[in-house]
Amino acid sequence: MQFAKSARWITLILLVLSLTTPIVGVNAAEYPNKPVKMIVPWAPGGITDTAIRSVVTAMGKYFPSPIVVENRPGGAGTVGTTLALMAKPDGYTVLATAWGPLVTQPSLKKLQYNAESYTPVCQVAAAPRIICAHPDRPYNNLKEMMEYAKKNPGEIKVGIAGVGTTGHLAMAALEQQYDVKFTMVPLGGGGPQKTNLIGGHVDVAPPNSPTAGPAIQAKQIKALGVASEVRFADLPDIPTCAEQGYPLESGVSIVVLAPKGTPAAIVEKLAEAFKKSTEDEELQKLAKKINLNLEYLGSEATGKKLKKFHDFYAGIIEKLGLAKE
Repeated sequence: MQFAKSARWITLILLVLSLTTPIVGVNAAEYPNKPVKMIVPWAPGGITDTAIRSVVTAMGKYFPSPIVVENRPGGAGTVGTTLALMAKPDGYTVLATAWGPLVTQPSLKKLQYNAESYTPVCQVAAAPRIICAHPDRPYNNLKEMMEYAKKNPGEIKVGIAGVGTTGHLAMAALEQQYDVKFTMVPLGGGGPQKTNLIGGHVDVAPPNSPTAGPAIQAKQIKALGVASEVRFADLPDIPTCAEQGYPLESGVSIVVLAPKGTPAAIVEKLAEAFKKSTEDEELQKLAKKINLNLEYLGSEATGKKLKKFHDFYAGIIEKLGLAKE
């Protein structure tokens, strides 16, 4: 009798599995058949939001369903990033963000997620930081600035967007690795950082290339070094930090992520559409106008990059004593 009951339960379980397995396959095969919600954890109109919306507009040619951008700002990007974590892993909710909430915030705050809590879809854009100085300062490249800092501890005032930002952590990395001391001046964002550098209220700042580029070309500020492995294509005369003897990589990436467990076939469809969008001729022309550096990376490469920079920044944060709140 007990055996018969067990057999019936096994039969029922097998029947349920046989019915549900094809449904998952059909859903992935038919994806997408309704609009996809894209959570952007930043306010409308900012650099990240503008960049993402530009890519989404181009995707209309390559993705069969509408993508609806939903701005959910707050908590330095952590509010919207957490909301995306809670979404169903069905491909109909994705997260698009500059990577700060993923590579720095998990080390600064107690959060429900970390850099590996999501399935990477792709990177669509990236921009290196360019360490810049006011034109009147007595150093004309990174090597000269570091030598000056060594001889004059604390004299160089570095304008940073905020404590714990990637720009702050990049300059702190130079302090920690090369035994120099800067005076960090938090300025409350990239806009005030640029304004204060142009006005000479700070000596040095590490803005990202879309912010720094126009001011460098207008000779309002001077570039000391690019914090990347290779020179920045739009400003090829600026040497990298590594070329000057101070290897440093820092910048911003705009990445697209899906909730953990999203089927690989759906991730591939999304990634392919984003790849085609970044190669779109009209988007590339627009990107140049808005100083957006389109740079596509696939799912695996994006995941590796996120982990690399999360670990890099986590080490700096620990040495600075910026404990989790």
